Amino acid sequence: MGALSFKILVSEDPSALKRSKSQRVFGPLWVTLGTKAFPKAQWRDFPVAALAAWTARCLKLQAVGDSAQLAFVEGEHRLRVELLEDALVKVTALTNGEDQMTCITSKHHLWTELARVGHQVLAQCSRLGWPSDEWNQLRANLEANKHPARRN
Repeated sequence: MGALSFKILVSEDPSALKRSKSQRVFGPLWVTLGTKAFPKAQWRDFPVAALAAWTARCLKLQAVGDSAQLAFVEGEHRLRVELLEDALVKVTALTNGEDQMTCITSKHHLWTELARVGHQVLAQCSRLGWPSDEWNQLRANLEANKHPARRN
């Protein structure tokens, strides 16, 4: 079995965020599985776009056996999230399709991390005056997790 702790990280400093020529927000985004950073500490990516996509995919994790690929925008780095049982997920870090490391965490903890970092990035972008379609999607996905649709 792999590491037991999982954390999503971004910079606490809004000045670490920049805008690309296409107006997408660029800055630090990485995860830790146990004590190991993935893809690496201070990895530069598109945190709003990545988190919007990650939350959209994690909203679909409903039944045991469901899985989602959470891609970093930059590079060939992904997280595979598999719902092991109603409350547990397995998170596997992959580079170029090869497993790098794995951890088991709760589905609640996964969403706690997505919400914590998602709201942090949303607030930073709001302070900078950088709303976008990706910002709106991330916000909507976080709200949808807070008030999920009923299962039949």
